[in-house]
Amino acid sequence: MRRVVLAHDAGGRSVIASDTDIALQPVPGIGLLATLWAADDAPAYPGDGRDPEAPGIFPPVGGVRMVVADFLPGQRIEAAEGGDAAIDWADDGMHHTDSTDFNVVLDGEIVLSAPGGQEVLLTKGDVVVIAGADHAWRNDSDRPARIAFFLVGGHRKGQD
Repeated sequence: MRRVVLAHDAGGRSVIASDTDIALQPVPGIGLLATLWAADDAPAYPGDGRDPEAPGIFPPVGGVRMVVADFLPGQRIEAAEGGDAAIDWADDGMHHTDSTDFNVVLDGEIVLSAPGGQEVLLTKGDVVVIAGADHAWRNDSDRPARIAFFLVGGHRKGQD
């Protein structure tokens, strides 16, 4: 996957600051994943366009992540061994994060589930906004589903 960053040079002029290939990495229960941008703090401009490379897939309050995932056929996102403290998992893959997630299906199809058996089949071009709500992803098709995720960290009421 290619990531091009437009930022500023030392004189404050807009320039293509980087043009980089980012490899998708295997992730159990999903398929492949690439973190394209990860910042824990608000940006300041002008900036040189260097990726802050903050740790983890899920951002803290005010942080952002840009992630692309390929969900392989027959896969359902589930908690990884050891888990991630930023995510609250149920046995069926249902989970929530303390973030607003803006998701775009780039290719294929995937099922988005909500508690109580609610489900919707999403296909290429569909957009989903998840406002810290419980959900699960499942690929029932015979080909990968590629989804772009943009996450903005937020507060969960009662946990501040």
